Amino acid sequence: MSLTFHSAPGLTGQALDRVRARVPGPWTARPLWSIPRWLRERPGVSILTAAASAEFGVSTLDQFRIRLTIHRSVERATASCRIDFEQAVLTLIQDDRQGQRRLRLVPVQAGGFLALPLAPRRSDSVVIDFVPTTLPLPSASAPDLHKPFALELRSVHAEIRTRRPMSGRLPIAALVIAPPA
Repeated sequence: MSLTFHSAPGLTGQALDRVRARVPGPWTARPLWSIPRWLRERPGVSILTAAASAEFGVSTLDQFRIRLTIHRSVERATASCRIDFEQAVLTLIQDDRQGQRRLRLVPVQAGGFLALPLAPRRSDSVVIDFVPTTLPLPSASAPDLHKPFALELRSVHAEIRTRRPMSGRLPIAALVIAPPA
């Protein structure tokens, strides 16, 4: 009898893990009652390519830019959709001897045509430049573009403009860069 009670939380956890693998978070949407519909129609973003450029001074990183080609997909949406990159944050993550180096970047310009709605059942690709929030950086804490690093794009919001609009945050888009040796 106690075996049943102890295994039930384990089975629930396994089922939840399967759901999370199939439908990555975040799951929340506004209004809250639209979560099931949001999960069915939610747009998606993914990073296709990344190109980084850096300019160093004597002992500092003076300029840094990552240009991303981002695929925007509203193929499951039944109405026009607006994908908003205004609050988007790109994090560069690189392992080094001291642990993990992280650099936070924000979009240079995320308005204009990027803020225009996309037609339903469509997809496209856009190019967005990201720059660090703090420059200059000491050369010792700057990323080494000759070593592998990962990019994570977070806080991208979308709004599906149905008769009863719904909006929410999209799942993280990630890309691992491994330069040739």
